[in-house]
Order: sequence, then structure tokens, then C-alpha cells
Amino acid sequence: MPGNLLDRATRQVWRADLEPDDDTWERGRGWALEQAVGALHYYEHTNAHMFTAAHRTLRELLSGD
Repeated sequence: MPGNLLDRATRQVWRADLEPDDDTWERGRGWALEQAVGALHYYEHTNAHMFTAAHRTLRELLSGD
């Protein structure tokens, strides 16, 4: 779920409460990255909302959290 649906503060609460191991967290980041890259390209000229969401997800992922 990192970067995709929750803001940074909410992700930190979610992670602290559920305590996923580091590998699970990184897989989630990878899944969010794959979806965002695909959506960024696919929706660039057809769906501004999805494009913006993908762009936000990439910014969150690149922030390192």
C-alpha cells in the first residue's frame, strides 16, 4: 500500500499497527510502482485523475517512505 492509497502519516500508522516484515513492505512498494508507471503512461492524455494519482504515487515512492 505504500504510496498508492495512503498519505505518508497514514502509511506510518498502518505499518506500525500491522507490522508487516520488510520484504512484504518492499513488495508492496514494487506493486505500487508497477501500477503507477503503467497508469502514468496509459492515462497521460485520457484520464487526468488517474494520471495525477499515478504521479502522486511515484512522488511518494521516490520520497523513500
